[in-house]
Amino acid sequence: MAKAQGLPLSFIVLAAISVLVLILIVAFTVGGAGSFFKQITIVGGGGKGEELSAVQTACTANCQKLQADPTLTIEKFQGSDYCKKTSAVDLNKDGKIDRNETGLHCWDDKINIDCTVEIAEETITGKNCTTKST
Repeated sequence: MAKAQGLPLSFIVLAAISVLVLILIVAFTVGGAGSFFKQITIVGGGGKGEELSAVQTACTANCQKLQADPTLTIEKFQGSDYCKKTSAVDLNKDGKIDRNETGLHCWDDKINIDCTVEIAEETITGKNCTTKST
């Protein structure tokens, strides 16, 4: 009786993994899978957001850039990352981003990083992020 010759099991497993990886690469390249996984994240609770300490560190760094800018104007201040960038932070640590934990600015009470700069002998703070310049 002749012994049957076949492919080794390790070769079959390696081929299956390779095909799966190739399919995932094509799916992400085309873009369909990226939006699919994004929808899963939104339905599943929106993720955990950013850590409060990381957001505060970024806000402090953005403020320091503004304070070091010798050509700073109120328009540049209001258009800066300090004023414009928003973050989602899981403040109550429940693993979900609630409605009141999104769209937070550096100058919001929940993040609480105030930035004070001098522009043309006028003191500007985070409260000036939302006011129109005169």
